[in-house]
Formats: sequence, C-alpha cells, structure tokens
Amino acid sequence: MRTRMEDRYGRERPRLPRTCFGCGTCSGMCPAGAIAMTPDQAGLFGPSIDVRRCTCCGTCLEVCPYLTLIHEPRAPTHWRGTHVRSYNEALSVGSHVGCYHGWASDAGLRQDSTSGGLVSALLITLLQRGDIHGAIVVGSSQVDWLRPSAMVARTEEQVRGAMGSKYIPIPVNEALETVRRSPGQYALVGLPCHVQGVRLAESLDPCIKERMSLLLGLFCSGTSSLRATPYLLDVLGVRMSQVSTLQFRGGGWPGGFRALLRDGTASRTIPFGEYLTAVRADLPWGCFACWDALAESADISFGDAWTERHASDADRGVSIAVARTARGAAILAEAASRGVVELRPASGREVVRAQATSVNFKRRHVALRCMATRIARGTSPECRGVEQLRGPSLVTWARTLVLLARRMTMSSRIGSSVLECIGRRHLRAIMRRQRAAE
Repeated sequence: MRTRMEDRYGRERPRLPRTCFGCGTCSGMCPAGAIAMTPDQAGLFGPSIDVRRCTCCGTCLEVCPYLTLIHEPRAPTHWRGTHVRSYNEALSVGSHVGCYHGWASDAGLRQDSTSGGLVSALLITLLQRGDIHGAIVVGSSQVDWLRPSAMVARTEEQVRGAMGSKYIPIPVNEALETVRRSPGQYALVGLPCHVQGVRLAESLDPCIKERMSLLLGLFCSGTSSLRATPYLLDVLGVRMSQVSTLQFRGGGWPGGFRALLRDGTASRTIPFGEYLTAVRADLPWGCFACWDALAESADISFGDAWTERHASDADRGVSIAVARTARGAAILAEAASRGVVELRPASGREVVRAQATSVNFKRRHVALRCMATRIARGTSPECRGVEQLRGPSLVTWARTLVLLARRMTMSSRIGSSVLECIGRRHLRAIMRRQRAAE
C-alpha cells in the first residue's frame, strides 16, 4: 500500500531542500526529533537529518512551505470584498478585514520597540488576561549574541526583553516542538515563511491547530545571513567581548545598528537604510524567490509605516497593522477599546505606499527570480499560478537584476570579499561623516 508521501512525491523519498526558507518547521514538527537546523558556510540555516532516527514518515515534506509552493502553488484571488481601488492594490495588500496605523499607548514600550510597539503591547495584554499561555518570539542569546534564537515568552518581562527586530535568519518554527509537548494556547510572531509553515502544520496536526491561537506576521522583503552581524561590528570597530546588547533598529525610529557595551556606553549607529543595503547582497536564495511580502497567511500583519502621514510621530515609531481574519480584527478592536493601543484607520493604498519597495520586488518578476534560483541552486518554489502585479515596472526590473547580480557575485569567495570590502568602506565613510558633523 502506497503511503501519503509516495502518492505525492513518488516511491523514493526526496531530500529536504538545503536551499529553503530556513523557517525550521520541519525540525519543530518531526515526530522523531531527527531534524536539526544548522547553518552552512554562508551563514544560512538548513535542515540536517539524522538518518538513524528518521522514520521516513514524510511529515517534514508536508509542512515545508518551500516544497509546498513547488507542488501546490497557492494563488488566492484577493480582488473580491477587499474595498480597494485596483487589482494591483488588492493583490498587494492581500485578503484582509481592515487596515490601520497604530502604536502602543505605553510611551516606554513605543519608544523601545522597532516601530510603534503594537506587537509587544498585544502580546503582553493577551498574556496578562490569560488568553495565551506563551508567545513564540525571537530573544537575544546571552551566550552567543551572533545567534538570537526562538523562545516561548510567558511573562511581560520576557516579551519586553525580546523586543526589537533581528535582521538575520532564525528558524523560529523549531519552537513548535514546545507547542506539541506543552498544552496551552500560544501566539507566534514570525516572518511570512514562518507563518506559512505554521499554517501547513495546522492542516496536518490537530494539536497545533488547537494550540496555536494567534499568528502575528511581520512584513518582510528578505533577511540576511549570520555573517551580517560580525560584519557590522567590524565596521563599528567593536569586539564581541565588549557587547552587552545588540540593536538592529536602535536609537529611535527608524534607527540603525548599534551595540550597547558592557562599560555602559553605546557604539555609533549605522543608519538602517545604509546597512540594510550593504548586507542585502547576502540575501538568501529562498528569500530571493519568495513572493509573500506582507505575511498574507497571518491573523494580523505588521510593518513599518514608511509614509509622511505621521511625520510628527516618526521618531517614536508608527506601525501598520493589517487584520486578515475575524479573530485578528477582534483582538485589535478590543485592545484599542481598552486603551492598550492607539489605532487609526488606513486605506489599502496607504499600506501599498508604505511598503511599495517590498511589494514591488516580491510581486513582480516572480518567474525571473524563481528561474534564477533554480539555475543557481537546483530548486526553487514553483511560480506557476502565483498572481503578479499587472503593468511594467522598469525600476523594479532593474533592481531585481542588480540584486541578482550581487547575489551571484556573493556566491563566489572572491566576489563576496570584493563586495564586503566595498560595503565596509562605504559604511565607514558614513561613520566618518557622522563624527565630522558632531
């Protein structure tokens, strides 16, 4: 009798792709605990299988969002019932109940967060009320600052300690193993690939579906590699032994990369836009092929409000929140009614404008990016059936080709050394200009 895995993939068990999103779902859902997420030489996480423990059950293949996009491309039509003005706008925002600008009412929480503190405020409130018993978030490791890891936050202090973006790959869904083992209600904060992985796990495992009560997605245009942090510390001239805390968006919105040192001082800050451009050459191939910029599978999606509407509040941060399910909309509405958060209605057009660069990159030229990934790495998510934005965009086309060229260059040792040297010199020049301006 053929197994479910054989019906879908053939009689020979395929290997998990080494080039993938690095979300960690396969590791967190493996019944035998046979999969570990380990970084390769490029600083990107991928699955390593212990063949002695593997039972060939096929669970890992069923919950892999990278493979699922290959075999079952999802092409939702967002045009109906979204109250937006055009096909492109509807497709960009995705299915949703409502869109908002917002921030945490707690001034300290808002100031210390990346962009408004909405996510942290919601998690703290849900924990205090007992609606959830834990939240899967990314915390900073006290042992290795270069590798933040997923954790289950169960107190307000733990949520506050995990605040702030970390622009490096993290296999968040490894924490699903804790959800499977420990009863209770959980929330998860993750990137689009993490959210997609949990949705697949919910469809396969009733336990996950019952216990994962809320998925909070973060807008994403792609992450970097583990090499980014030591690279940026080198630009700052800071040794790891000096570091007390690392901040990827420190110093007020939009912030930048800086290190808080053990002697109580802080390093200089590399502006967010500048360092992100420098490390983006190391964009993982999985991210390069992905089409989901706004976490469309989440209950609520969050991101920066890169608009001028709240210019007077910019230094304190303003978030965009897209409620995608009735549960997500109800949680936002209740938090606002209790005074936990401040919400202002936003239009779909404002969401698109605030995330125009990410949306245009992710939703255009999907076939080109998937083809390039397939040529370079041997596999990619299948792009057939995925809806794309209509109309030409020469700017996005040019940016995609430039990013592809940089990514191909980073694949060679000499090329990566050259690009890192150029980026380092550019960022150090910015540091010199900062000192001269003081």
